Amino acid sequence: MKNSDGVVQSATDEMEGRISTGDANLSTNALYYGGLVNASHLAKELGHDSLSNLYYNRSIEMANIIEKHFGYEIAGLKTYRYFEGNTNLRHWICLPLVMGINNRAEATSKALLDKLWTENGVLVELNSDSNSENVFGTEVP
Repeated sequence: MKNSDGVVQSATDEMEGRISTGDANLSTNALYYGGLVNASHLAKELGHDSLSNLYYNRSIEMANIIEKHFGYEIAGLKTYRYFEGNTNLRHWICLPLVMGINNRAEATSKALLDKLWTENGVLVELNSDSNSENVFGTEVP
């Protein structure tokens, strides 16, 4: 189900409630975008050009929705927020880049490599209120 802005809503994400996700999150929407892009390619390969164009146009629309709804400045970087109201950098801000949306690639890469990267891997969330690392969705002292 989508909200009035066209954002796909979901009760949670693959973190299964271990962290807040709001009622619409970047992961679900980036994966939906990627699905539309790949469905467009598949339809074209199978000779269904009108269906391919439909999925392609929906993917462009979804990329714009992702930019409008999730594009945000956090920690001084023009990257993505994970959900409306989220104020901390999250690991899944990489998903638009993984899916080929590169509008915020430089700042998002900087957030991932300069702020979220640790010797144990990428933090799930950079939370200035916590002294612990959250690498797997649970606090690591």
